[in-house]
Amino acid sequence: MANSRWLDNAPEKMKQIPPEEERVASLDVLRVRNTSLFSILILIGLIPGIFFMGGRMGRAPIIELGLKGRLGSLVFLFAMAALAHFLGRKAKGHVDIYPEMLVFYDYDPYQKKARPINFYYWKDIVQYHRKEPYIWLGAKENLPDRTFMPMKKLLPYFQQYAPHAKEVNFNMEDYRRYRLKENRPREKSPEEMAIEAEMAANREKAKDILANAKDVTAAIEDVEKKRASEEAKKAKDFWNKYPEE
Repeated sequence: MANSRWLDNAPEKMKQIPPEEERVASLDVLRVRNTSLFSILILIGLIPGIFFMGGRMGRAPIIELGLKGRLGSLVFLFAMAALAHFLGRKAKGHVDIYPEMLVFYDYDPYQKKARPINFYYWKDIVQYHRKEPYIWLGAKENLPDRTFMPMKKLLPYFQQYAPHAKEVNFNMEDYRRYRLKENRPREKSPEEMAIEAEMAANREKAKDILANAKDVTAAIEDVEKKRASEEAKKAKDFWNKYPEE
């Protein structure tokens, strides 16, 4: 895990967090951890399926079981998955609430304690989701930050300390699809592509005409210079014939 994840590795950021005496509330949240125990329990849950339910390509099971036995194997798998999920939720994170900000702490399995990972100033929050853990900072057009704290617990504090922020309740999947579509380059119609091709061809023609015009102008200028030079020479020769007395 990268050191940059933890704020306590950055003293300049830790200085921005108010002293603990100013803390208004601290909200705990259980975090699921995919530990080795989680993987072992899932593997144990799969064993009945490997031995009793057969494999792919129509391969027969090692041990034949009836319908009840196959259903029992599925129940056992789900039970192991549920146990792994429950045991993985021992790691606690929490959010500290201050009048100026809220600070998120996640569990560090190596140091076996919760450590700060992020904080938000209430004044910077312009929008938040009522049900899902999303916060918009700076402008509503910005992409939201996702947190791990259920918004149900945080909602009263948002309403108290960020009354300027807009509360939304739209479907986040629809929102993500809209943002992807918004940022995707618009596909051009055949008519638009034909018009752009014609305009590009006209620009190339204009360049050729301009280049030819420059060549003609240069040729005219050369002729004029040559004529002026010849006229000057004739005038000089004429006056040379009649020297002043």
